Amino acid sequence: MSTLRLALPDWLQARVQTASDMIFLDPDARMAWVLACCEQQVDAGTGGPFSAAVFDRASGRLLAAGVNLVEAEQCSILHAEMVALLGAQQVLG
Repeated sequence: MSTLRLALPDWLQARVQTASDMIFLDPDARMAWVLACCEQQVDAGTGGPFSAAVFDRASGRLLAAGVNLVEAEQCSILHAEMVALLGAQQVLG
């Protein structure tokens, strides 16, 4: 059996690490964080303005984030939402 590994951009890994201690109770704060990821994705030249995140509804904790990896990984299903959901599944087991 082969293993599939996705490489998130370094800047996104750092951004998620920084946010691991933050609580996003307000939906507007969550959306602002996701939109900032869109801007950074473009500024870093790692893809188009597409990002997504999964937050724990009760605690407001960021579970996972994703950006569009379709071109970077040459895989048509790796839209930002799918990448975020894959990450959340791994976090939650």
